[in-house]
Amino acid sequence: MSIKVMIVEDDETWRTLFQLMLKSEKDMEIIGEFERAEVALEHIPRLKPDVAIVDLSLPGMPGDEFAAELKKYPAIKVIIVTAYDEEYVTGLGLEGCAVVNKTYSEELVKKIRELCGGLG
Repeated sequence: MSIKVMIVEDDETWRTLFQLMLKSEKDMEIIGEFERAEVALEHIPRLKPDVAIVDLSLPGMPGDEFAAELKKYPAIKVIIVTAYDEEYVTGLGLEGCAVVNKTYSEELVKKIRELCGGLG
């Protein structure tokens, strides 16, 4: 069974980078890509992602509000991808969310496997 990943990132360059990183992983499947959190929320019940990769700086609903909304779906693991450091993200009250700095995005695959231990 593949790890189902949803990407919520407004920047096309970063979305493309995340796609390239994840598409080569046999145990991961990108099930949705969204530029706006509001649209992603509409699709969650149908897509049922295991992991949501979320940018903090999104148009409309910011990534931290989106991550808070995802707490309604406890099965979804949330990874915040940002240029900010982990202390900044923790200060936003996003307990339970993993953080991957965009500068070290190669850590993303490792973090997904760590959070989903054995799903893939």
